[in-house]
Amino acid sequence: MSVGTITSFAQTFTGSPGLVPPDGTPALLPVDVQGLPNVMNKDFGLLRLCINATHTWMEDLNIVLVAPDGQKIQVVTSVGYDQDGFANTCFDPKSSTSIGMGSYPFTGSFLPMGTMQNFNNGKNPNGTWYLKVSDNYPGADDGEITSWSIEFGPDAVGPIIFSGSKLPLVCFETEGKTIVSDPHVLVKMKIISDSTGALNYPNGLPNVYNGFTNIRIRGQSSQSFPKKSYGIETADEVGNDTSFTILGMPSESDWVLNASFSDKTLLRNVLAHDLFNKMGHYSSRKRFVEVFIDEEYQGTYILLEKIKRDKNRVNVKKLKSTDVSGKNVTGGYILKVDKGDDGGWTSTRESVKPNTHCYYQYVYPKLSDIQPEQQTYIQAFIDSLEEALYSPDFRNSAGKHYTDYLDLSSFIDNFIMNELSRNIDGYRLSTYFHKEHIQDGNKLKAGPMWDFDLSFRNSDFCNGALIEGWSFAEECDFDYFPPPMFMFKMMNDSIFWKELRCRWNDLRDGLLTSDSLNYTIDTWVTELNGAVDRNFERWPILGNYVWPNPWPIAQNYPEEIEQLKTWIAGRLLWMDENLPYKDEYCSTTSTISISQASVQLSPSPATNNLTIRFGDIRFANRPEMKIINTYGQVVKNIYFDKEKQMTIDISGLVAGFYSIILNDEAKTVKSFLKIN
Repeated sequence: MSVGTITSFAQTFTGSPGLVPPDGTPALLPVDVQGLPNVMNKDFGLLRLCINATHTWMEDLNIVLVAPDGQKIQVVTSVGYDQDGFANTCFDPKSSTSIGMGSYPFTGSFLPMGTMQNFNNGKNPNGTWYLKVSDNYPGADDGEITSWSIEFGPDAVGPIIFSGSKLPLVCFETEGKTIVSDPHVLVKMKIISDSTGALNYPNGLPNVYNGFTNIRIRGQSSQSFPKKSYGIETADEVGNDTSFTILGMPSESDWVLNASFSDKTLLRNVLAHDLFNKMGHYSSRKRFVEVFIDEEYQGTYILLEKIKRDKNRVNVKKLKSTDVSGKNVTGGYILKVDKGDDGGWTSTRESVKPNTHCYYQYVYPKLSDIQPEQQTYIQAFIDSLEEALYSPDFRNSAGKHYTDYLDLSSFIDNFIMNELSRNIDGYRLSTYFHKEHIQDGNKLKAGPMWDFDLSFRNSDFCNGALIEGWSFAEECDFDYFPPPMFMFKMMNDSIFWKELRCRWNDLRDGLLTSDSLNYTIDTWVTELNGAVDRNFERWPILGNYVWPNPWPIAQNYPEEIEQLKTWIAGRLLWMDENLPYKDEYCSTTSTISISQASVQLSPSPATNNLTIRFGDIRFANRPEMKIINTYGQVVKNIYFDKEKQMTIDISGLVAGFYSIILNDEAKTVKSFLKIN
């Protein structure tokens, strides 16, 4: 090893190479540092760590830098997937590129996952430093640190100074354990929140929670980010789940700490949950918090309720293992459409893209608990719903309409949320449904909502940043993640579009005004005051591209907020103009919907001919039907006699959306038609 002398110039010390034990035991690779000033600070401190390594599965590699006094900083973990090494990879607190955003072989300078500048805290750098290296998944792969070095010098970066927060603090003590994506590890957790409004500090009184939790890294693509999201389960000292009331949220054991790394406003998930909840549906309660792991500041997070069956969360009836027949087997159930395979089944009916089929996954009961009879029931229920939706008149072989199975209002609000936000994951990923017990309505409901990081103009693919256009029409990755056809088949139905327009109009008069949304956003920005600055000192990504941020990249936090507000305002106006049903058709005065009046239009969508069938509706006089385009122009007039059915030629009408009005002097029936 080379040893420097006391000087103001940069000094590099080369450590010992070594093998990474395949059994998970950490390797401690030393370097002897001598001859430096006995105080590390921003004037003279640790500048960077450089590594060369080989490993047959890089994602398993976990590297920690340990100072002579035992202080530890996480350098890197869970990057590189199945690739095999670092090549001249340097970790530097001044870098603008996080290691989690790099790519193999990671050559160059990167921001480490831990705050390496925290070593420059006034302590003595002289003594033995260690590179602690381990394999997170022992027994499968081999590796070696072929060389490594640390450099000290002037103009270092000083530690992050935490001056107290008005937000609650969530602090973990791992006692040397490594937090990985699987399995959970049991660690200590305390939550600090001063009810008087005074500032919170990590060494303060743990007056909200002081005990244990099972913790793991959670997420899919977000696992590559250096700022990790975590799933936590409050537990006793041996790891058994224990429910607990946290920060005013109802007692439960399962929670999520959402990092919102690529969402530099930190608000998109909060906004989605808030809106869906105010629309009248359950959506996860949430609190902004700041997080510490082993006294190291991790940034600002959103503490969320995990989606779970519970009277205070997804409130469907508890399904016991003995509930296998009769009304007992009817619910409740929670399903999802997402990446991975938590157990489920594949629809027999084709999805949006040819030769693709939606895969439904069990959430509640989970695969290990759900009984064969319960699987048979919920699969048959969804099949009956799909049969009705795939039918020209939206009725299945049992004569039931799809709205006999499906709660239309929840699906309309789900559509509004996914389209207002242009959520690129909408319909195909993180998409949840829940099925009620027969005594509670016996219908499938859309929701809860989940995972809106890549919404509200935060995607540079699938046209997610455009104000114009429909998100569902992008068919984003539908080949790989086929969505259920509920929404897409309903779009062929006049009932859906009419109810959607009327619901939209109601929301635009209150909840979805620009003033209301801006006030809500500003309230959260005020709440985050100070915490935002610390978060982006910890993760200096403002002004830099983080996948999948769209261009132009905001240069600071106020610009991030202004971009969000401006985009939402434009999106609201675009949807006002492009939802295919005009305001006047939402009046309920002397109006009967086609579904109520037992009037059927088929096929839907129509092409050359349209058949109108009358059921129990009775017009006093000869009814007239008007077909009206989206510009309000009457493009076709038809008069009926007393026949129950009539087929008319519509071949001269261009493809698009049309309003339908049938009326005589006594009553009016209004609906909607799509022509291909």
